[in-house]
Formats: sequence, C-alpha cells, structure tokens
Amino acid sequence: MNPNHSHISQQDFELIDRFLNKNLNKIEIANFEKRLLSDKTFNQNYKEQKLLSNAIEEQVLSNKLNHFHEKATSKVVSINNSPSSKYRKLAIAASIAIIIGLGGFWFYNQPTSNQKVFATYFKPDPGLATTMGTTTEYKFLDAMVDYKQGNYEKAIKKWEPLSKNNPTNDSINYFMGVANLANNDANSAIKYLIPVSKNEVSVFNKEANFYLGLAYLKIDNVELAKKYIIFSEVKIGKQIIADLEN
Repeated sequence: MNPNHSHISQQDFELIDRFLNKNLNKIEIANFEKRLLSDKTFNQNYKEQKLLSNAIEEQVLSNKLNHFHEKATSKVVSINNSPSSKYRKLAIAASIAIIIGLGGFWFYNQPTSNQKVFATYFKPDPGLATTMGTTTEYKFLDAMVDYKQGNYEKAIKKWEPLSKNNPTNDSINYFMGVANLANNDANSAIKYLIPVSKNEVSVFNKEANFYLGLAYLKIDNVELAKKYIIFSEVKIGKQIIADLEN
C-alpha cells in the first residue's frame, strides 16, 4: 500500500467508502468524479481504497468453507456503516486473510478416512524384555529401552548399525519397521517389514503382516493394506476391513 494512503482523512475515507458501496446520490457522485480528475492525492487514495475493498471481496469469495464465508461477508457489510470504518475495514482485511489461510490449512489437512482407521488400530508393539546378555544383545536391547519409552527416533538410530550388519535379522527388521511406523515414516516401515512378512517361520511373521498392512494404509494403498491384514490373521482384521469398506 502507498504510504500516502495513511494520511487520508476520516472524511475522505468514508466518502470513498460510500462511493464504493453505491451510497451516494447523483449530485454527490458527480462531485466525487470531478474531484477524482482534479485532485491527484484524492485519486490515489481512491485507487488504493478500491484495491483494498476488492481484495477483501475476492478473498471472501475464494473461501470454500461456507460458514467462514458467511461470517466474513456479514462483517464486511456491517462495518461499512461504522463511524470507525477506516480502521475496522483494515482490521477485517487482515482477519479474512487469516481465516482463509487457517481455513485452507484445516481443509487440506483433514485426515482421510484411511488415516482415521489407521489411527484407531495402530498401537506399537510393546517390545521385548530388556535383560542384557551379549554385546550384540546389549546394543539391541539398549535401543529397545528407548523404543519402549516412545523414543522411536533414538531407537531407530541405535538399531540402524545393527541392521546394516545383520540385514536379514527378523527381530531387528521387525522392530525397525514398527518404530519407523510409530515415527510416521510408513515407507521406511514397509522396507523393513516386507522381509519379515515373507519369512513364514519367523516368530514375528503374523505381527509383521499386520503392521505392514497398517503401513500401506498409512500411505492410502488400501488394496495392499487389506491383503496384509488378511495375511496377519489377527482377530480385529475383519473389523478393520469392514471399516475400510464402509
């Protein structure tokens, strides 16, 4: 906005506001238009105030959330006749921008139905007992302590070297998968859980299939989610499938 606009008088602001809202009679309109031609400062203030008014209207119209739209529009209409309309109109412009911004964020960040099902049924594996044994067991179980305390990122960092040295270890792969899923990294979880799900003799096979199904659900791959949840044979599997199909 041009800084000269800040020097507009209350009288001129309200006059321009009345013109923009078509609240002037024919004589007042004629005088207003003559002044636009003869007074450069007034003409500039008019242009800036018109831009502000248009911006408010465009932002309100672009708001797809009807209840925000109606609320914002009613405020603009009522403020037009207010004695302190200059300051309130500037305030409502900022308010509308914030409402639209927050409304857009809210609208586009609402969880999908798949995400809601995931949130309902995902609970991290409680983990293993942490009685220390060999050096390798110590490192694994040291990370397990972090895992059981909900420090998933810290546990993952401790398990990563063990995973590189033992890429086929089902225990490490399984808990790396669950920890990554709990840490909102479904793609990494899938990478670690797939080998365990393929190993039918693994003690973690059924559980790996279950969490693999939830990991696919997290990324909205419903077909694979259903497939692995069915493979898991968990008792709540049928309920999860039913929830996904509703």
